[in-house]
Amino acid sequence: MTDLLARIRAIADRSGWTSRLFDGERPDERHLLLSDIGVGHVVAVTVHIEAAVIVCSSIAPQRFDAPARPAVMEFVTRANAGLVEGKFELDLDDGEVRFTTSMYVDEPHGGGEIDTAFAHCLSFNLAVFELYGDGLAAVGSGSMTPEEAIASVEAH
Repeated sequence: MTDLLARIRAIADRSGWTSRLFDGERPDERHLLLSDIGVGHVVAVTVHIEAAVIVCSSIAPQRFDAPARPAVMEFVTRANAGLVEGKFELDLDDGEVRFTTSMYVDEPHGGGEIDTAFAHCLSFNLAVFELYGDGLAAVGSGSMTPEEAIASVEAH
């Protein structure tokens, strides 16, 4: 699996991203934090070694305070209802919002198919987060209702 981590990091490096590797909360997790990728937020890539799963999470640049969380939660719920792949999550304790995609790695040290699948997983994650990001910010600031924001996003 360290080979897989090295390959993921190489993809990030080739794309000009800054990456930091660190251990996860569980012994079978490793995290790669990607930043400076021109999208205004951080992406955390988590490799669950024993389960052979890679998770990409785009993390919103702002945390939403308690009064905004019910509207943000409605936005996240409405966004998730229209998604075929991935999911938005809201941490109700600290107001963090992230969009998560994942992939199963059936060959931990496999060939180029894993590189291609990871690149798709990451690029899809970034595209969806970018699509919904302005709506999320508008709801969090109170300038739009969740319903208005989703209608605006999904009209594109």
